[in-house]
Amino acid sequence: IQSCLDEFTRVVFSTRDHQNDFEYQNRVTIYRVQCGCAAMLKPPWQKWFVPIARSGTLTKRTRSIFRFSDHPDEIEGVVGRAWCNNLRWLELNDVPIPRLTMSENEKQDYFNLVRVPVDKAVKMKHNARAYSAIGIELRGKRWGVLILDSTKTEIPTNSKNKQAFRVFMSAISPILESI
Repeated sequence: IQSCLDEFTRVVFSTRDHQNDFEYQNRVTIYRVQCGCAAMLKPPWQKWFVPIARSGTLTKRTRSIFRFSDHPDEIEGVVGRAWCNNLRWLELNDVPIPRLTMSENEKQDYFNLVRVPVDKAVKMKHNARAYSAIGIELRGKRWGVLILDSTKTEIPTNSKNKQAFRVFMSAISPILESI
């Protein structure tokens, strides 16, 4: 999975705007829905979006988990928004940098956009300015979510990158099915 993720990241972020970026500025992460007991989280009956793989070497270790719910209004994170997006690409560009000094309206706008409260987002070490995400389906069932994020204000989403996603998924689907 790791070599496929790293290659996919290299292809997607190979545009002129991203070619001189540091590795940690552009990431690809695969999340899977797991119950709290499997992920050793509390409460154990709650379901969570848990990262199972991330591109690169510097940002692999993450504790970024997000609450899952069967109710779209209760789901957390861009990963949750992508899960609810019926296997269509979700693209968020020009996302503001979260700050505790934001007005209440700005905080609410930020939450509505990324589905993470500002105080939680501030604690995260990597505050992306752009996201591109899509649900992963295996054998006709929703399995997880693939998220691209960047500290730049835009992620290139074009036919080349969507084709790279299809190639990437055909390469890793057999591996994901065994997880």
